[in-house]
Amino acid sequence: MILLLALGCPEVEETGAAPKGTGLFTQGCPVAGEARARLLESAAETSWGEEALAGPGDALLVNEAAAFVIQNVDAPETYYSYGGTPIDAVAVQDCEQAGPELLEELGFVVGQLDLADFNASTLHQVRGTAIEILSDGSDGGAAVVEVAATDDRFWLVEETLARNVWNDGGRKELGPLFGLDITLRYTLDPGASALQIDVLLGGEPVTDGFLVGALVFPSDELDVHEFADGALNISGFGLDLSVPWIGMGSGEGSQAIAMPQAAMAYTEVSGVRALLDMNQAFSPLVVNGASVAPSTPLLLGVGAGDAASASAGFEPYFPEPIDGAAWGDLRGSVTSSGTAIPRADIWVYAENSAGTLEVIDHLVADATGRFSGRVLDLGTGWTLVATAQGRDPSEAVVATDGKDASIELGGAGKLDVNLVDEEGRSLPVRLELEREDGAIEVRYPLPGEKIDVPPGTWHVWATRGFEYSIGETWVTIAADSTATLTGTLEHVLDTNGWASVDTHVHAEASADSQTLGADRFRTAAASGLDVVISTDHEAILDLAPALDASGLRDFVSYGLGSEVTATLPEHTNAWPFPIDDSDARGAPVRWYELGFPGIYAAERERGARVIQLNHSRVNGECGILCVLDWDRGAADPMTDDPLALAMPEDTTVWSWDFDTFEVMNSNRSPLLDPTDPRHTGALVDWFAFLNLGHRVTGVAVTDVHGLDIPGQPRVYVKVPDDAPGVVTADDVADGELDGAAVMSSGAFARVDVGGAGPGDLATALGGEATLSLAVQALPEIDVTTMYVLVNCDLVTTVLATDPGGLVKVDVALALELLEDAYIVVLGFGAAPMPRGFEAYDAANVPRFITNPIYVDADGDGQWTAPGAKSCSTGVEVGSR
Repeated sequence: MILLLALGCPEVEETGAAPKGTGLFTQGCPVAGEARARLLESAAETSWGEEALAGPGDALLVNEAAAFVIQNVDAPETYYSYGGTPIDAVAVQDCEQAGPELLEELGFVVGQLDLADFNASTLHQVRGTAIEILSDGSDGGAAVVEVAATDDRFWLVEETLARNVWNDGGRKELGPLFGLDITLRYTLDPGASALQIDVLLGGEPVTDGFLVGALVFPSDELDVHEFADGALNISGFGLDLSVPWIGMGSGEGSQAIAMPQAAMAYTEVSGVRALLDMNQAFSPLVVNGASVAPSTPLLLGVGAGDAASASAGFEPYFPEPIDGAAWGDLRGSVTSSGTAIPRADIWVYAENSAGTLEVIDHLVADATGRFSGRVLDLGTGWTLVATAQGRDPSEAVVATDGKDASIELGGAGKLDVNLVDEEGRSLPVRLELEREDGAIEVRYPLPGEKIDVPPGTWHVWATRGFEYSIGETWVTIAADSTATLTGTLEHVLDTNGWASVDTHVHAEASADSQTLGADRFRTAAASGLDVVISTDHEAILDLAPALDASGLRDFVSYGLGSEVTATLPEHTNAWPFPIDDSDARGAPVRWYELGFPGIYAAERERGARVIQLNHSRVNGECGILCVLDWDRGAADPMTDDPLALAMPEDTTVWSWDFDTFEVMNSNRSPLLDPTDPRHTGALVDWFAFLNLGHRVTGVAVTDVHGLDIPGQPRVYVKVPDDAPGVVTADDVADGELDGAAVMSSGAFARVDVGGAGPGDLATALGGEATLSLAVQALPEIDVTTMYVLVNCDLVTTVLATDPGGLVKVDVALALELLEDAYIVVLGFGAAPMPRGFEAYDAANVPRFITNPIYVDADGDGQWTAPGAKSCSTGVEVGSR
């Protein structure tokens, strides 16, 4: 790759004139009526904000309204795999950023779309190879940056499509790259707040007929909206049609992305937002030798405030985004009983051709409650709804171009929460509130926090996970007043020596999660988790600063992990990792073209101690064990064809070098459904591993992405000290590697044979062993029946002596073991989970599953696995 800076480019004139600013403006302030472009030269020349990535070697385009940074081609630090694409975009005011940098990144794809079968489509990413300042703007015209590029692998999507084809009984190998010569041309006009982007195709490709699209990665701080005037479903992929632009805003800053002259469609592929021009789907771009095929241009707009401030910059380039539409002036005020409501959100709806109201823009009121913006008018006016913290949404108000709209909000409410444990310590909790009119709110207050809740009479359920008593009461919040919620949640389950853990949770670094790190810790602490492991896609970013800022260190411990998102063969989690600040995403594991052996080796080389095989059968789809036609009897893949799995021909697909296995992923059933054995049965997959002597620890995780609560289900791990803030991720790793774990979706079980618990080796000389079993759960969570399995076969059933008590059963069972064995116990309830907890099918989701106790029955001092065999668990779907 070539970076012109390294070749000694001629010096370009400094951006603007004195005085100089800081950050992007270190070399000079923008001059009104001018636009400039240059390469950044020092680490000081960077934008500020949580998403800021600008650094030396990147290209800057700047004027008095906006600044855009194009990433250098040699060292991409983004979720998008390659350089040469926009990474920072900010509005500019008075030689400063108008707000924090809030663009994660923008990328581009080129491909061939099969409208009859989307899975047969081919999508490649655009990879920059060289960057050049084509015009620095010193002539008074536009600033222009060009990136020479080609097409390269889009591993995440290409493997997703190959996997879908394979699951449908077909075969889709990775085809050759197109071999395109691509030019990315970025143009910033003087005074413009929108960057023009042209993607030009040339060369002599191996095939022809293309479409070009964009991949959008918005900040998790932004509200994202798109107006659609139709929809299309192709092979399970939904496309929103006739989208004028994607808007993203927060009040602190905004972006919008459009395709003028296009029939723009919006979809999500593998958690990534994609924009496509459907005109090119029906009339693909043709590349003839050295000629250049211009694609539909794109616009990236920025604003200093709400989303409307970004999309307004499109007007000069995009006067009629939808046929018959025109830009109009929307303005008005938001009040409550005559008092202005500052910072209220105003959601602007327009009617599409089907008569459905869709959000077309978003404004934020200023400190005086006023709002204004240039907004697209489809000819039917706008419908406005205002929202604000602690208030119900306003009634809908019809607004028209150029006339003041008045929006009235009701009164605000607050709830002062102080729920304590039996020692009087204030707790983080989960509150579920249902108002008399059926409205539902969920909150995660910090200890002693006052929270916003709309006025009304609310039925409240307060919980803190499986170990604390449930609080239930009614509270009335009057308009413009504060009510108080007090009470005690007692720690009633005895889990001493065992830490509750979730080893699969996502937050803001994952492309498919918009949950901020601080909010993830709120939810984890409210769930009563002792340890949470962050496992973001393609990132190893330390969230400890967010934990420190939350003040929750005394309630939850933290470990740094990552989900290595290899669509094929399968996602894996690895943890704990050491921190590596060498790139902006924490030096994530690069899994491309690797089978499991290569992925596991890369994870361990990066420093992980625990490798977890994820959702290989429990996601309701065809995970890797389904893809490989896994033979449970032989515990071996029946299919090992790397070419069909979009891998190089010499790739070894399978490896046993993993430590833990997701038996329970969220609250979906791990049981085998005899009517659909290919897509179900993670439990018996795990037993198949154990039968062949692979001592893989079973875990229960949530895989939570949004503000759903982590730790339901969870895994309890034996540790030296389970106190939150004291227990460490390494303690948990030690326990899981030892197999000392109990999976839980509501209950906790202590089980041992002669003092040997899960993961330990017990002795049963003479064929006799005594199994001690004690099961606890909240009285509101019933546990009715326990199943004791030896070598995955049911040997006895135990009924709870007090299903509605705290201790469901405490019993010693005599077992006859004539040969070495492993013992697993499962417990089930019958009733739904109580209010305040995640609901699931109690008949098919166990309340708990213990990890194996290994038994030496022949006295040789070790455990010998039973070998490949079928299982008679007695707990298949429909058997209970």
